[in-house]
Amino acid sequence: FSFMLQDRAKGLLGTTVTFDDLMGILCKSVMEIDRAVKQTAPPPDQVQLNKALSIILHLICLLEKVPCSPDQDHFKKQNIYRFLKLHPKGKNNFSPLHLAVDKNTTCVGRYPVCKFPSFQVTAILLECGADVNVRDAEQNSPLHVAALNNHPDIMNLL
Repeated sequence: FSFMLQDRAKGLLGTTVTFDDLMGILCKSVMEIDRAVKQTAPPPDQVQLNKALSIILHLICLLEKVPCSPDQDHFKKQNIYRFLKLHPKGKNNFSPLHLAVDKNTTCVGRYPVCKFPSFQVTAILLECGADVNVRDAEQNSPLHVAALNNHPDIMNLL
């Protein structure tokens, strides 16, 4: 998926992807996260959940690059809000906001399309209700992770 989207020479999307294409994938991905967070026996695999969360953040990043109407933008934000309200946690108890400000989120596939930390993804997560005070397994907030990744613009945003 990421390989076909990347034009490595230009750093741009290598094929045309529509808002509806990406939203269809995002909606299904959020449904999968919903199932995973409700799963109790056995609990979801944190490594796989972390990958799924990272993929969702890449989808959000791509959605921020695709033109959309005001109604589509509202629909996108509704789904991001729904995703955030699931309170998913990945590896090291990272929230989506932790992942958005972490450089390791870039490494979700062989051909990453989006680079993290991502100001745009962080901004839309905050706009859609992400908790800036959420803590990971080591009691770090997203601000701590942004500082570790030396990203002052994101630090100011948080």
